[in-house]
Amino acid sequence: MTRAEAIRIFELDGRCTPEEVRATYRELVKVWHPDRFAHDPGLRAKADRRLQEINRAYAVLQDRRDTVEPPREPTPSSHVATPAHGAEPRHDTPPRSADHSTSARWSLRTLGIVGLLVGAAVVGIVLMVAWPTQQAPPPRPISGTDLLAAPSEGNGSLIVQNADGRDAVLVFVDAGIQKRAVYIRTGERLQMLDVPPGAYRIWVAAGRGWIRDHFASDPMFQEVAEPLTFANASEPQTITVAAPETGTRTGLRTRSPFLLNVRR
Repeated sequence: MTRAEAIRIFELDGRCTPEEVRATYRELVKVWHPDRFAHDPGLRAKADRRLQEINRAYAVLQDRRDTVEPPREPTPSSHVATPAHGAEPRHDTPPRSADHSTSARWSLRTLGIVGLLVGAAVVGIVLMVAWPTQQAPPPRPISGTDLLAAPSEGNGSLIVQNADGRDAVLVFVDAGIQKRAVYIRTGERLQMLDVPPGAYRIWVAAGRGWIRDHFASDPMFQEVAEPLTFANASEPQTITVAAPETGTRTGLRTRSPFLLNVRR
């Protein structure tokens, strides 16, 4: 490859400086690195050929000679004696200068470092795209938090004691529709003084690791056997949340799992 061809590949002029050559080389390597085309074998092969051409052009421009060609074996001249039969033929190769060898080693080392840096950058970009940053789960609600909607007006009263080792959500159900969902942490006592008048089925979902609308592990589902009726300024009713195996009198019975209809 001639120096003129190398300059054409780098799209520079004959007066380019070594700094311009190095800067252009880094830009071309970024554009044509085969790892950028891993999804397309055809483009990857084309980029590999293009990168080899860029590396050869860079070697020519770094070497500051007109051409860079592989060394050829010398043609024997007429005055050189033919070796005797059985003797090993000699091939006289012109010695390479120490400066050229040092320059070639530095060029290869530079190419290796640039290749490693570009490869690391490509891997980092791929990892950033493939593995998006995970968002932390929302904080655990405090006892008394309404998860579904703000309560309607009313002053019926309900006392809930969570004697279980899990957090729980108390759900007020009217005609199969979840009207209200209230969070209560494990081991805490909650008195609700704003229950609207009416008869409600009371469902309970308990578990560990609250994530927006469900418990991540150790779920438990229960319900009050009969609807609870609330009236304004009436005596408070009481519910105790606990697993059946504890032997605690809870007024709850086991029921099939259900989805919580809460705000996301």
